[in-house]
Amino acid sequence: MFNFIENFSEYTLEERNVCYLTILKSDETLTLSTKGSFWIMSNGGNAVLDNKLSTGKDTWVSMGHQSIEVQGPALVIDNPGFQCPERKFCSFDPNSVGQLSYIDGCSNSNLIDPPRNGDPCLNYLYFPPGIDQSWHTHPSVRIGYVLTGKGYACIQSNGVSKEHLLEPGKIFVLDRFTKHRFRTESDQHMTLMIYHPDSEDGPRDENNPMKSRTYLR
Repeated sequence: MFNFIENFSEYTLEERNVCYLTILKSDETLTLSTKGSFWIMSNGGNAVLDNKLSTGKDTWVSMGHQSIEVQGPALVIDNPGFQCPERKFCSFDPNSVGQLSYIDGCSNSNLIDPPRNGDPCLNYLYFPPGIDQSWHTHPSVRIGYVLTGKGYACIQSNGVSKEHLLEPGKIFVLDRFTKHRFRTESDQHMTLMIYHPDSEDGPRDENNPMKSRTYLR
């Protein structure tokens, strides 16, 4: 299933860990404090950390469990069942090519890395003009926030395909194992922020930067 989410204050997503989604409009302010951790995706809003304006750019993401004030448009994902002891913040150019390769000529960047293997993370996706992706699926849900450009999400169910127009500000939920692909016109690129509730990378107890550079003699 593929759903746009809009015109609501809270949306509950139950998969692995229960997540609560809140969309802020351009004139809204929200002070966050959770027993777990939250992820924030914003394109045009501000974050106030420790009484200081801390965005640096208009497009940014953040993860943490301490209090934070968010001003203006944002998608907030509150996960009370997961806690990371550190705050992470990243601002970036929403029209840049990603640092890592992705399928069919697309690219991506890790915005908020998973604290350890299997944990949630935030990623950035760049689709060049004229992209027509191969059909594919993911084993877990994806929550997307369209940043720039224009494109289409093509969803296939029971052998029938349907296209959904993606424009800046659109927020969507893609259910696990949904067969889909994204495409762009020849004169349009598209960029997204994506929340993954799990990851296949990230530090492990048996392999992490500290331990892998330690030699017992």
